[in-house]
Amino acid sequence: MKKVLHIFLAVVVIMALVAMPAFAHSGNTDRYGGHHDYKNVSGLGSYHYHHGHGPHLHPNGICPYGDYAKWLANHGMSSSSSSYSSSTKSKSSSSSSSYATKNINITVKLNGKVMYVSPKPYLSLQTVMVPLRSIAQNLGCTVHYNGSSVIVSCKRGVVTLYPGTRYIRVNGVQQTLASAIVTKNNYIMVPLRTLATALGASVQYANNTVSIYY
Repeated sequence: MKKVLHIFLAVVVIMALVAMPAFAHSGNTDRYGGHHDYKNVSGLGSYHYHHGHGPHLHPNGICPYGDYAKWLANHGMSSSSSSYSSSTKSKSSSSSSSYATKNINITVKLNGKVMYVSPKPYLSLQTVMVPLRSIAQNLGCTVHYNGSSVIVSCKRGVVTLYPGTRYIRVNGVQQTLASAIVTKNNYIMVPLRTLATALGASVQYANNTVSIYY
């Protein structure tokens, strides 16, 4: 009987050691409950979440555990302060409906002239999301896809974006974003202010009109 027990315990230890690499990676979590994993030890890419769970992603801003909004609240933040919301966000009360992702008529102007943007911008957690290529090309920049990254080159510098993450590199200097770069219907959507600022432009908001000065 003891021999069988010893064998069972040995199997349990071996299984734990095998599973450990998926969770054992260095780095403290940031205010959003996630952190960078540049060596991709977790196998989830360069950035993933924890907030009380094992490493995981928030595809399209949805937490698979459905408790991200609660975690934010416990850490003194509201869901509107983060680029990602839990799957329960859509079930929240009407008083917070302004934070939900929704399509509204947002006019984008460049130096005072209305800019044609396709697909249409949308509002996500009070962040105006716009298609990367459409905005970049209107600013006279070129867009180049390089594996998992996107490189935008313009006269004022080079910006490298990493879809699915919250960071970019502006002329080689890394910046962490408050909102994530997402892919929606095969279009890369980025926070307008983040993109415009990275490209050397300024942004002003007035009602449902966003003005870019470049």
